[in-house]
Amino acid sequence: MTLRSGFLSRVSEEFGFPIREVFAMRKMNVKLSLLFEVILFAVVFYLAAGSANGFPAPIQYFINIPTILIILAIVIVGMLVFGCQKDFHKAFSIGQKNYSLLELKNIKLSVSVCQRLIVCGSLISIVIGVISFLQNFSDPATTGPALAVAFLSAFYGAVLEYFTLPLYIASERAINEAMDLGEEE
Repeated sequence: MTLRSGFLSRVSEEFGFPIREVFAMRKMNVKLSLLFEVILFAVVFYLAAGSANGFPAPIQYFINIPTILIILAIVIVGMLVFGCQKDFHKAFSIGQKNYSLLELKNIKLSVSVCQRLIVCGSLISIVIGVISFLQNFSDPATTGPALAVAFLSAFYGAVLEYFTLPLYIASERAINEAMDLGEEE
């Protein structure tokens, strides 16, 4: 296939090298990108979660099952109610399968909906933690754990957003490439 018009053809003609191959090399498998993010997050978490003595803090300080369940329940039920779960699953195979422009737009929309549901779930969980904190404000023994729930909710929301970001970027990039290729034909 030859480049006839569009941004890619102008760049290819100007610089004299096959720009399509450069873009193909830039395409990273979304699953590989997520794996890299998990490893990076684990290393940064291990290094940043240290105590004053330099030893890592116990992992149970960062786990609150009810908060995780609240956020996941809101995200999963919301995705099912809005009918976005199938398109969201397709987001994991963007670099491996070819999708039409309409499918790519639906994938991007489903990832965006998931990100918004993560924010909503986190905010609801934060409010629950703050209410619990304020209800037990007179008891110093319970204010710390209640405040920790609020902060963990924000932490979980940020982590989930961090992991959905490559899906959104991959879908946006695939849409841009599909639109640019459509412009050339």
